[in-house]
Amino acid sequence: MPPWTSGWRRRPRAGRFRITGHADRLGPEPYNLKLSLRRAETVKQYLAGKGVDARVIQLEAKGESDPVKRCKGGATPATKACLAPNRRAEVESE
Repeated sequence: MPPWTSGWRRRPRAGRFRITGHADRLGPEPYNLKLSLRRAETVKQYLAGKGVDARVIQLEAKGESDPVKRCKGGATPATKACLAPNRRAEVESE
């Protein structure tokens, strides 16, 4: 059953979840690492609000280390738009 169905909210599946936060390459690496953790924490709060036991959610922060898209250039609007897919959180069930 997909996690967005109403039945899932009433009866969350047993198991654990890993939420991995990511950031783009713009900005200092330590900042991007913290930013990616905040992204993961936001998703955890959302899932907990939907009935998932927060104790079964593990967080991981990757910062800028695992991009899905590589773009050249500085912090221009075009580069920021190109790098948008790298600013994400991924949820996996274990």
